[in-house]
Amino acid sequence: PPTPIRTNISTIEASSSICNTSGELLFYTDGTNVWDRNNDIMFNGLNLPRLAGNNTRSTSQGTLIIPMPGDAQKYYIFSLLQVENVRYFGWLYYSVVDMSLNNGLGGVSQKGTLLDTGLTEMMTAVSGNNCNTWLLVISRHSNEFKAYNIDFNGIDPPIISPRVVRGGGAWGGSINVAPNRNQLAVACWNLVMYDFDIDLGMIDNPLILDTVRSDIRYPDLYYDVSFSPDNSKLYATTGCTDEATRGVGPLYQFDLSSNNTNVIISSKKLIADNVGSYPSIKIGPDGKIYCNTLQSSLHVINKPNLAGAACQFVADGFSLLPGTAAGRSLPNSGTLVVVNRRVYSSSEDTVFCSDSMLLHPSNPNGSDFIWDDGSTNKDRYVYNSGTYWVTYKNILPSECEEYTDTFKIVLNKIKKIYTTTLLEGMCKTDTLYITPNHVNGSNYIWEDSSTDITRKINPTGVYWVTYQIDSLCEHHMDSFIVTYPEPGYKVSFNTDTLICMADLIQFQNTSDPHFNNFTWSFGNGDSSHFENPQYSFMQAGHYEVRLVGKINDICLDTAYKTIVVDPVVFSGFQNWPDSICVGEAITFSHAMKSATIHNILWQFGDDLALSTKDNNIQHAYDLTGIMLVTLNAQFRACPDTSYTDTVYVFDLPRVDLGVDSFLCLRGNALTLKNLHNMSFSHLTYLWNTGDTTEEIDVKKPGVYSLMIRSEPLGCSTTGAITVKKDCYIDIPNAFTPNGDGYNDYFFPRQLLGNNITYFKMQVFNRWGQVVFETNSTEGRGWDGKLKGKEQPSDVYIYYIEVIPVNGLEIYKGNVTLIR
Repeated sequence: PPTPIRTNISTIEASSSICNTSGELLFYTDGTNVWDRNNDIMFNGLNLPRLAGNNTRSTSQGTLIIPMPGDAQKYYIFSLLQVENVRYFGWLYYSVVDMSLNNGLGGVSQKGTLLDTGLTEMMTAVSGNNCNTWLLVISRHSNEFKAYNIDFNGIDPPIISPRVVRGGGAWGGSINVAPNRNQLAVACWNLVMYDFDIDLGMIDNPLILDTVRSDIRYPDLYYDVSFSPDNSKLYATTGCTDEATRGVGPLYQFDLSSNNTNVIISSKKLIADNVGSYPSIKIGPDGKIYCNTLQSSLHVINKPNLAGAACQFVADGFSLLPGTAAGRSLPNSGTLVVVNRRVYSSSEDTVFCSDSMLLHPSNPNGSDFIWDDGSTNKDRYVYNSGTYWVTYKNILPSECEEYTDTFKIVLNKIKKIYTTTLLEGMCKTDTLYITPNHVNGSNYIWEDSSTDITRKINPTGVYWVTYQIDSLCEHHMDSFIVTYPEPGYKVSFNTDTLICMADLIQFQNTSDPHFNNFTWSFGNGDSSHFENPQYSFMQAGHYEVRLVGKINDICLDTAYKTIVVDPVVFSGFQNWPDSICVGEAITFSHAMKSATIHNILWQFGDDLALSTKDNNIQHAYDLTGIMLVTLNAQFRACPDTSYTDTVYVFDLPRVDLGVDSFLCLRGNALTLKNLHNMSFSHLTYLWNTGDTTEEIDVKKPGVYSLMIRSEPLGCSTTGAITVKKDCYIDIPNAFTPNGDGYNDYFFPRQLLGNNITYFKMQVFNRWGQVVFETNSTEGRGWDGKLKGKEQPSDVYIYYIEVIPVNGLEIYKGNVTLIR
């Protein structure tokens, strides 16, 4: 039952408190400060929003305490700032209380983290279905619901639901979520109910139950709201804006049971005509609804699930301690319930060969065990067949799971059957594998606790095994008495240990003569019972061949050899390109990467060979023709393999332009062409002059080159010839016949006379008179005199004829005589 206590909180609207599962107070807060259970300010519990002054005490739902999912020692405190704080109105902060601090009195471990801004004064919370809690607020700017998901990972960004219906410009009021967590109501002047998706956090389908009347001067304004415990009724408190009647507010009830919109709206009933102005209304843990009075008492609705006056409203029905009073709002709390995820596990019908069975829960980290017979131990012995179950919780709060394990048990008595087998004639050094008399059983357990179906033994002795067959509760026990007579015998064999794949291999049995039963295992699943078998391995690899010899199926010995089978490598070689010009190189490569290759011999078809295992071999040919290239691969065990391919080597054309030649200026042209006769079917010509004809005429000295290309590969050769200027002259344009030894004569310089067959030079004065004439290339030339008399300084005209080997050349011009 509710018990009044005295605290140190003094607030108008904002308050919230939290207790443990035994109902003992842990701490309480007004959103600005927090007090511990001793009514002292909690460690680090002052000024939670980190702002000067008390900024939450006049917020209608100004603070809220929510247990932190996944940590039973920690709690969130949310602080929502009041409208009077104009600058920070609607700012939402959160802090964290850790009850493990300060010797269990708790302390604030994280203070004043800003979560949101621009909100109204309304805030509540509701438990989700996945060990989470939804924090619900309303934006005053966008007029939208915001649902913050709080789980083991912290606080997620909000889920937005649009179009909150509210009256006028009110920011105060309250949000309340129904106990079924599928509906919520908002009292903010208007009274509106919504559907709530507990899994998605979405709010929609508004149902306006009542609105602020516009036809009266002082209408009732809805302030707080509460659902009945069975979700069938909705109660709402109001206040009045009339100054004369301020402090007067009626209490209304709406019947939600019909699920019909019009019926719900018309079901409005007046429960009390005056419960105070803007009072808070809350459902208590005893199923009653309480309403504050601003006095030292609370109004009580004793049966809120009933309609109308049957709800039994009692004014001032619950007294507080003398000197204390409830403020405008009762402590704010959300619709917080423990919602565990149920985990079920079930066993199939299981037969146990026992008189009893100890049952264990599937999750050992559990608590609060309750078996179907009411026992609370973790484990339970059962003595009869049947179905049993146990429910329990995970001991870790972060798991938030409730388990139910079901056991279907069949118990049978155990029956044992004994047999004994005597084994004699064993070889002294042999290893024996003994097998139970029934190999179609189960649960084999030998005397050494081994559980294989066969038992490896060596010394003389007694061995036994127990196992089940047919009925699970019928146990057989086989005993084996083993003796080892003298002497011991050995199994052995000879064979090649390195062979080529598919070759026939001979196995020679060299075992002691007492063995009369042989089993060969070739390491690949094949076997033989011949004494000296032949066998071919069709796959390369390493095979462990085993020979098991027996004497009368009792004495046995085993010999092993590993046979290495090399693969037959089928691969040729590649050459690129397959046609080249003489003198060019070609690359040969093979794809044989087997480790069994001993050597590779290349023969290139031109009497040259190369022995190497390297890849990408290059070879150049200086002969033309069709070359047969052979690769001979030598293997470790498999036969040598040869591969042959063809390379075509094409000849180069020959270019001969003759010896270097001479050319005179203004002489006859010189004809250049290839002087070498060739038998190529198709040739192309390219001169460095750009000409593509077989021959060209040149009239200037220089270097001339010809590239001849033959088909089909375009093999090409280039030849060149130098054509020099054979005869030419350098004629001065002035001379000074003053006897100083410099330029005293006029005569063409650098005259190559050895190739000149005719020469004539004449000099004329301005009147056309010949002042000098000569036909000799020897001598100094004109000395500036005519018949021994010095001629005056003037411009004279010269005329020169030269006939070199290529034809006549004529030179005309002026020369100045300077004195």
